[in-house]
Amino acid sequence: MNNATDALQQQIEQLIADTLTDSELETALTALADAQPDAFRALAPVWTAQLIERSPYTFATFIKDHLTLDQHSDLIESLLAEAERVPHDSLFTTLYELVGSPERWHADVYHLIQSTPDFDAIIHGLALRSKYWQRLSEDTLIALYERNPRAFVRNFQHTFPGLNNLFKRPHGALEKFRAAVAANGNTSDFSNQLFRLYATDIEWQTEILGFLENPAEDIVQRLEAIQPHRQDAELPDNLQQSLIERFGDAVKQHLDFLIPRRFRTMIVEMLRAEPDNARLMDH
Repeated sequence: MNNATDALQQQIEQLIADTLTDSELETALTALADAQPDAFRALAPVWTAQLIERSPYTFATFIKDHLTLDQHSDLIESLLAEAERVPHDSLFTTLYELVGSPERWHADVYHLIQSTPDFDAIIHGLALRSKYWQRLSEDTLIALYERNPRAFVRNFQHTFPGLNNLFKRPHGALEKFRAAVAANGNTSDFSNQLFRLYATDIEWQTEILGFLENPAEDIVQRLEAIQPHRQDAELPDNLQQSLIERFGDAVKQHLDFLIPRRFRTMIVEMLRAEPDNARLMDH
């Protein structure tokens, strides 16, 4: 450190020690940074620490604007880690703009899931990085669920099929994720919810065949638990007949519920396919 840098450091420390308002201090420091940009950036470890001690919320943007990833990468990472630990949320989210990217977000999410001590802290970490949210891989979604299945359901059950502002769900029918949830056994309501949302007709019919092979007294509740949300979901006639033969009147009301849904779907399809009202009435 040369004499000029020593002198600048003394000026910075004196300004921070003076009885200036935050606005006045920021104006004075900006003037120094503009007059001696290289020396000011070199002293970043000094003034960042003192400004954060004074008011991390007030000076977060100033700190971000006077740091560069090329020159201060280690300092930025240190400040981010400390801001997340304390926590100083506004400082973290502001500084994260210096490093944020889809690749960094994915790496951070994986690190949070693997190393963060409790699920609430994972949620907080995701929220801090929400500006850069991306679509999770199915494996990462499974890892997040398996950290604490009950906490996952409590926080994210409503996001299937809805939205959340922390991550985007993977595309597709989530076969691997649904299998992981079903295997857990402690979140059966959520497992049934996922089945109703994403299961194919083949999966649904396979479950029905299982009910026929292993009959249960609560058959109606079991049928309702896996009834797909899709309006076009329909059991083949032979499966419906097998259910009636095996379980009798207990299942008829449930199966009767499917008939209006089927006709409603047929009517909607006809309306979409036939724009001419006169020809539509002839159907």
